[in-house]
Amino acid sequence: DGTRATSGGALLDDALSAHRFLGWRRGWAPGVGPMVPEHEAAPAVVDPLREARDTALRVVEDRVEGGVAIARSPVDGTITYLSGPLLASRGSDPASLAREFLSNSLGVWGLKDVDRDLTPDPSGVVGCGKGARARVTYCQVVSGVPLLGGELNVQIAPDGSVRAVSGHIEPRAVGAVVDPRPSFNSDQAAVAAASAMGAPVWRVPRPKLY
Repeated sequence: DGTRATSGGALLDDALSAHRFLGWRRGWAPGVGPMVPEHEAAPAVVDPLREARDTALRVVEDRVEGGVAIARSPVDGTITYLSGPLLASRGSDPASLAREFLSNSLGVWGLKDVDRDLTPDPSGVVGCGKGARARVTYCQVVSGVPLLGGELNVQIAPDGSVRAVSGHIEPRAVGAVVDPRPSFNSDQAAVAAASAMGAPVWRVPRPKLY
């Protein structure tokens, strides 16, 4: 079988040579793990959106003293959490301060225009009690329509400074233009949904007052 008495290092070298010679796409060598021939290795994929976010993030980090804590989505790499002394108090109200920070960090979230891409949540500024942080929520919008799951929550410390931002922005929806007018009325939508599910349409009669 070609095996010879030799040191473990030589056996490992032989195993590596065999893998390269045979061109196995997936194989295991002792203590090495899976291998792919160098000439078949997939080229590095460059994500221009992520590069733009990272560039904008470095600008924010350069402005912040004391460091910034960052968390990313494992799905698309978007930034979902940013914490630190992000913006000192300007003596303005929390909503104005939150908008100022988001306007100065649009690229971090993949946004282009704070007024076009975001709208303040109707709940306004939510306080968490005396001496606690307040929260200002901005919702992502597409052609004026709020996008489900797209929002940024800006936390304002009691001293009036921006301390953290959390949430998720859908990068593929930024700058998109859609017609917000529905293509179906409610009855047509119910029929289409039932047809897609292979289920009958149950119509509930209007309630009557007796």
